[in-house]
This record gives sequence, structure tokens and C-alpha cells, in this order.
Amino acid sequence: PSWGAWYAALYLLHFLYRYREDGIQYRSDGNIEPVCYYDSGFYQDKVGYRPHYGYVVYWAGGPIIWKSKRHVNIPMQTSEAEYMTISHAWRSVKWIRSLLTEMGFGYMVKQPTRVIGDNQNATNWAVENMISEGNKHIDISYMKIREVVKKGEILPLWVKGEFNPSDLLTKVVTKVVVEQLRELLHGLKPIEKWTTRNASEITRDRRAAMARYNLQVAARSRTPHRM
Repeated sequence: PSWGAWYAALYLLHFLYRYREDGIQYRSDGNIEPVCYYDSGFYQDKVGYRPHYGYVVYWAGGPIIWKSKRHVNIPMQTSEAEYMTISHAWRSVKWIRSLLTEMGFGYMVKQPTRVIGDNQNATNWAVENMISEGNKHIDISYMKIREVVKKGEILPLWVKGEFNPSDLLTKVVTKVVVEQLRELLHGLKPIEKWTTRNASEITRDRRAAMARYNLQVAARSRTPHRM
């Protein structure tokens, strides 16, 4: 290996040792509605033509699903790469929504799951039925996103890149960015508005849970027992 690769390996070992006590943290006041952050690079390593994409799904204040992988197809621009990433992220969001529903927690996914990225064009292409010079050539398989948005399964939103923890999954970033986003990615620090709840929301959720429990108990008491 080259000296650059050697120093990179040493830095990786140093990073793992420094944060060896860190892990994934969940919170009692964390979000009960899943939320997803996604991001994609674009021709960042100058070696291949398929850039890395990444996404992370949060629940209870911490990450429960995450992925970092190269795109299957070659995007022609950054917005296209980001739009393709929404499609990949939706598949995991769909799975967790179905799982929660099957487990009896369907009330947690009554609203569209927020899928948050830092590219405005990709967000607009997902929520609007628009054809432009930038998206008219995109493979039709990625247009599935428009259908699931209309069905109310996801709601694409935009956020500044400096507040997008999935940025760490797509490219080499500076130490400053790592320190800024690392705790958000691990759930060690809540993302305001999305991965934490305030006191009134917690009280409301507890009352709703108790009401559901009382209804279940009442339904069981009315069910006749067979001898």
C-alpha cells in the first residue's frame, strides 16, 4: 500500500480507539415516528463513476437502520444522485413502517415518514410531478418515489448539509464536520424537532397509549369464553 493508505489506516485505528466507549444511544423522550436522513456524493474519489450514497433511519432518538454503498447506476449530476438515494432509503422506510404496523404500533406511522436530504432539486422532483432537463432522463424505476409520496408513505424535506448526519456515510469530510455530526449520527445528541420530543408530546403519547390499553382490556372482557 502507499504511504497515504498507511496513514489513513493509522488514522482509522486512532479514531476507533478514541471513541471506543461510544455506542448507539436511544432516549425515552426520543421520536416515536421514524425519520430518515439521506445523502449522496458525486464523483468524489475520482476513481470510479458510481458515487457512494448513504442513509440512516432514526427511532427512539437513535439510529436503527443505516447504509453506505455505491450507486448501481451512474448519475450524471449531484441532484440525480440524491434523487436516486431517496429510492434506496424508501425501501428501508417501507420495511420499518410495515414492521411497526404488524407489531401493533401502527399509530406511530399514521403520518408520512420524513425523509430529509440536503439537495433542493431532489426534494422538488420527489414531491412535484415535473419534467425538466435535469430529470427527464432518470431511469423510470426511481420514479416510484412520486407514487409513494402521493400515497402518504414518505414526505421528502430539505435541510442544510451542515445538519445532515448522513453526510458522514458518503464521502471523506474534515475533522470539524466529523466532530459536528458524529454525535448526531450515533444518537448521542438529539436532532431538535426530529429525534426528540418535548414534555407535552410525551404526556400526550402516554395518555394515548393508556387509552389504547384500556380499549384492549375492555375488548377482552367482552369476549365470551368457550368451555
